[in-house]
Amino acid sequence: EALSLLIHRAPENIHFILSSRGWPSLPCLPKLNTENELNSLHARDLSFSTEETVQLLTRLWERPVTRKEAEEVNRQTGGWAAAIFLTAKVQTIHREA
Repeated sequence: EALSLLIHRAPENIHFILSSRGWPSLPCLPKLNTENELNSLHARDLSFSTEETVQLLTRLWERPVTRKEAEEVNRQTGGWAAAIFLTAKVQTIHREA
């Protein structure tokens, strides 16, 4: 409640960034949302698209990457950049061995 009150009464030139694994239950959020004063990012906003994965893997593997390969890597990693990078490195090591 204290955080909600702080956010609600803060001057307009103050901005807050909240990070949470789940949607926070702050009473001020619905009002901020209806007033278009709230922006949010979700996991799907941060995950790589197939096209972005193709581009990253092409650079990391230094060869053309098919859409099918990128889709499989995205399926395995959830499209998370760090996981795609690690997957690419592991597969590179296995190819070189």
